[in-house]
Amino acid sequence: MYFVTKGFLNMQSTSLLDRPVGLCDGSYFGERGLLGCTISAYTVTTARACDLFSLSSEAFTQVLRKHEFSSLALDVCTGAYKHLKAKRAPDCSRIDMEERWGAALLDAVQDLRSHATVFQIPSGEESAEKTPNRMRQSTERQTTAEQDERIFTPSTRNGDPLVALQAISETLDTAQSCFEAFMPLLYIMLPTDPLDWNTSFGKA
Repeated sequence: MYFVTKGFLNMQSTSLLDRPVGLCDGSYFGERGLLGCTISAYTVTTARACDLFSLSSEAFTQVLRKHEFSSLALDVCTGAYKHLKAKRAPDCSRIDMEERWGAALLDAVQDLRSHATVFQIPSGEESAEKTPNRMRQSTERQTTAEQDERIFTPSTRNGDPLVALQAISETLDTAQSCFEAFMPLLYIMLPTDPLDWNTSFGKA
């Protein structure tokens, strides 16, 4: 992913754009499929000498994981994708895919919340007294890879993930609202078009 700090560029795509799009100071490109390490469908050429900042997929993932809401959003999208992939639903239109994604994302939000209630701990001094030190130390020793394999483990992240999860689940309480909120992240995560069933799930 690249950020333009100086200069002017042209971005074009035979499959996604009708005409070239100009990029200048403050613009960015290359975010689509970034976390999926996909080959970009866009061709970018310089029209004027320019300076760019680059952001790798690994660095972007680290940034997202440092913030509670974006980290939870990654978990939701990952859970929804696994659900749709395992379901092996038949081919469908882009409009139908919107509905499928919305339902899968809503299920993922609800699933995270149900998992969170299992780990919920009383607040204040009572929680400190009732939480065994060995359990806390064991959780803290988990590697990043082990944490990423889990859908959600409240005690492995900074801040208060239960509060963040509650805010998400209360705000995104319909399939449509979930689709609208998480779709931009799906475009960043997946190496293919999320709404194109054939490329995203046809070979699953």
